[in-house]
Amino acid sequence: MNLKLFKKAGAAVMAAAMMFNGVIVGSASVSAADSKVEFETADFTGDVTVESGSGASGGSYLKMTDSGTISLKFNVAEGGLYKLTIYAGGIGSDKQQNLSVNGAPQGALAIPESDGFEAIVIPAVKLKAGENTLTIEKSWGWSNFDYMSLESASLPSINATQTSPVDPEAIPEAKSLMNYLSSVYGKNIISGQQEIYQYGPHGMEYEFEYLEKLTGHMPAIRGFDYGNFTCPAFGSDDGSTERVIDWVKNRNGIATSSWHLNVPTDFASYTTGSKIAWEKTTYTQNTDFSPAKAATPGTKENAYYLAALTTLAEEFNELEEQGIPVLWRPLHEAEGGGGETGSWFWWGREGSEAYKKLWVYTYETLTNDFDCHNLIWEWNSYDFPTSENWYPGDQYVDIIGYDKYNCTDWSTGSPVLKHNDSAISSTFYSIMERYDNAKMVAMTENDSFSTVENLTSEKAGWLYFCTWYDGGSADNNFLTNPVFNTEQDTIDMYKSDYCITLDELPADLYKNGNTSNPGTTAPVKTTTTTTTTAPITTTITTTTPSQSGSKGFYVDGQTIRDANGNAFEMRGVNIAHCWYKDKTEQSIKAAAELGTNCVRIVCSNGVQWSKTTASELEQIIEWCKENKQICIFEVHDATGSNNISDIVKAAEYWAEMKDILNANTKYVILNIANEWYGDWQSATWADGCKQAIDVVRDAGIKNMIIMDSAGWGQYPTSIKEKGAEVFASDPEKNIVFSIHMYEYAGGTADMVKSNIDGALQCGAPVIVGEFGLKHTDGDVDEATVMNYCKQNKMGYIAWSWMGNSGGVEYLDLVSSWDGSKLTEWGEIYFNAIKNNSSIATVYTADQPSANVKYGDANCDGEVNMADAVMIMQSIANPNKYVLTAEGSKNADCSGGNDGVTNKDALAIQRFKLGLLVSLPEA
Repeated sequence: MNLKLFKKAGAAVMAAAMMFNGVIVGSASVSAADSKVEFETADFTGDVTVESGSGASGGSYLKMTDSGTISLKFNVAEGGLYKLTIYAGGIGSDKQQNLSVNGAPQGALAIPESDGFEAIVIPAVKLKAGENTLTIEKSWGWSNFDYMSLESASLPSINATQTSPVDPEAIPEAKSLMNYLSSVYGKNIISGQQEIYQYGPHGMEYEFEYLEKLTGHMPAIRGFDYGNFTCPAFGSDDGSTERVIDWVKNRNGIATSSWHLNVPTDFASYTTGSKIAWEKTTYTQNTDFSPAKAATPGTKENAYYLAALTTLAEEFNELEEQGIPVLWRPLHEAEGGGGETGSWFWWGREGSEAYKKLWVYTYETLTNDFDCHNLIWEWNSYDFPTSENWYPGDQYVDIIGYDKYNCTDWSTGSPVLKHNDSAISSTFYSIMERYDNAKMVAMTENDSFSTVENLTSEKAGWLYFCTWYDGGSADNNFLTNPVFNTEQDTIDMYKSDYCITLDELPADLYKNGNTSNPGTTAPVKTTTTTTTTAPITTTITTTTPSQSGSKGFYVDGQTIRDANGNAFEMRGVNIAHCWYKDKTEQSIKAAAELGTNCVRIVCSNGVQWSKTTASELEQIIEWCKENKQICIFEVHDATGSNNISDIVKAAEYWAEMKDILNANTKYVILNIANEWYGDWQSATWADGCKQAIDVVRDAGIKNMIIMDSAGWGQYPTSIKEKGAEVFASDPEKNIVFSIHMYEYAGGTADMVKSNIDGALQCGAPVIVGEFGLKHTDGDVDEATVMNYCKQNKMGYIAWSWMGNSGGVEYLDLVSSWDGSKLTEWGEIYFNAIKNNSSIATVYTADQPSANVKYGDANCDGEVNMADAVMIMQSIANPNKYVLTAEGSKNADCSGGNDGVTNKDALAIQRFKLGLLVSLPEA
């Protein structure tokens, strides 16, 4: 497999037909005192001409068209690192040319489209004292060059502001590994080596034995690939998981994995679930397989992709059970040669938007659906003007990687191998700054790993390198061919103090005692908005039921768990019992039939409306139990008040009801007072919350407590600023915060995300306790509210069942109390939660039925992978892929008796692999 040589050809393929047909027509040199060098003074060849232009700094500039080189000579008095700024413009669109300094390639020079000249900054280039030469060689597109300026480099400090895993439920070992990586980032480089694929030209230990024999050391990181294993078209177990376990558990190493997932070249003719020859598949763009459809439930592509993810999740779950994290690098190098059409892999063939959709789908499926919480997500960037367009966002990425292959020179249109041990520091700093220093930056693949002298002198702070394997020929023996890495360079690297090898990793690498993580979601970075949120430092200490004594709902990081210890995401409705008492029973029953798992009940302490009695509360709880709903009680009388006495009165009412509440901690959550505190201010809000919590806890109430934010529930900044303080005041450490998302908190997608991200910085769980599709002063982005809550594993509760008046009747979810007629808002909401709502496990039965053929989802009398695929399809598109009543019973085989979920598909795979003796899973 000549993968790495082949795919790097894409960016420069147009240069293959170009001939250098010019001669040197000019020469110039610049003195040390000059900081500005005009390109028209350069030597040049080929189709490069001097043009006149009033917009050019010296009245003229160079125009490069079909071929040629530009060699700009200049002098500096002292050697060292310099910042170069090239003023150039792409003609007609963004362009890129090859850049080198003193013969050392610096990668592609990305040139933005311009009618004039744009500043292109190269942050750090190593120059020698005396004469230096900057060379631009034709790669792609016509470009204009005006001048270059230079100054001593003032490099930013090498650090990352987001070094906790983006997965809030990441296992302790993953947090510990991230802590270690951040502790060495910018100080050392960690060594790494990719293993070869199964059935390659040599054994899988070849590279590692070579390194140990030559240097006496082994790499700290070993690279794996799950592409062959998980491919639905031909894949089989190649032992990857066993080798990961051995590397991490037995050798105390670090595991990273890429994912060269093959798809059928002629996918339109492929039969889902069938096996075909490897030769009829590819991971290149030479296929009709659509990445956008792969992320779209109900499509043929999605069924194929889900089958691969299902197999993959099985392996990651096995690793997670053993406490093994993985630096996970799927869908890598998507942009390829640059822009929207430069990809050489199928996952990038439809451009950046389709790719980002697929990345997010992959993240959410593995993390949220398959509970793979041992993954540290690595994403590949390039350094083109368009590279940031491909970035999925800070909330989906832990580490940013760059794959370095610059020993292959394409400037003549054909590949020529040249030794190049540049540290490409300019690329490192450019990528670091491109993403606001949020993530650590690694050399996730490489031909040459550079040299210690170059890395340290150029201050190129790559987190680690991972040399690609020897492919079996001179042009792709990346480790042992001296054109890539000489023996002496390899010895010097592995024996240096700067490079961390396997034997130098700490013994407590995965148990380093510094794994506290507030569980917050990283601030969102988009390609158009700069993130300025400060790094999160809040730490929340949580308790288990046995510690708190509640034996009911409890806080675990930013997860709400029921009395059985299972995560619970609220999908509910608000029901106005206080004003429509005779409709409450009917409303709870109807809401449950439409798919809710909780109801938030409006009560009164008698200050404004008729007091809700103890017998009423008991009756409501019984109705909730009958319909398997979690009951959330709130007092409405203090709504909008700025008087602390009003929230205290609400708390005192609940103190009266303590026996009822304590008897039902498994079924009841207490939202002390609805929307207390109308002002948009945090300090007084926090004082009132703390006083109310004191009253409730002093009364001996153990239930989980919800506190609404200030500003009538629409000022989540109060949670961001004071939430941790309020949480810490609770002796039970069992507080959840609630945002009410109407026009001022949820009016736009950016507003929704910003407010949720900010509130999550408190470190405790956050829910959306109320929201609608619009409100008095504007629209509400209800779709983003629900989607972003789901993405962050947060609960949400719609306002409200029925009975709104005074011009806000549009907030009614139904137009008949029995739920038989849905409003516009009801159609939107109940369709959204239809397959996104799970009953709390305190209601699920413990014993499965005796007359069920577990696993046989398609009712064909056999249990096989077709049943797992059927389950995934029915979850993704229940209208198209319908399970029969018998099939649904058979499919619920994961042992939880919790309905058909992704876990059932995994259980079938475990069974087929021999990891389970029988179904349902014990």
